[in-house]
Amino acid sequence: MDDEALEASVADAVLRDGARSVRSDTLLLVNPTEIRKEFSYKMEFVTRIRDASRSLKEGRDVLVNGYHGCMVAACRSGGRKTVPLALKLWSSRSPGFK
Repeated sequence: MDDEALEASVADAVLRDGARSVRSDTLLLVNPTEIRKEFSYKMEFVTRIRDASRSLKEGRDVLVNGYHGCMVAACRSGGRKTVPLALKLWSSRSPGFK
């Protein structure tokens, strides 16, 4: 199984499992995020990202190695539990990035 097929298989399994928690009143939370890989220099297409939590604390932009991402989770209104549905990571350094 190649990397893309494995990624699709895992993503489908997570979505199928999480979909059981989604009802008509379920909130879908979309969260643009970053995955910090602060000490990784040799990971494929690692790029510079803004570390939002440190940037807020230090009052200036803090750039570290990592990947951009977007996560979708489900949560019932008034509930505390979130159920992951999808996560997509990307690098602005990867070939074909637009």
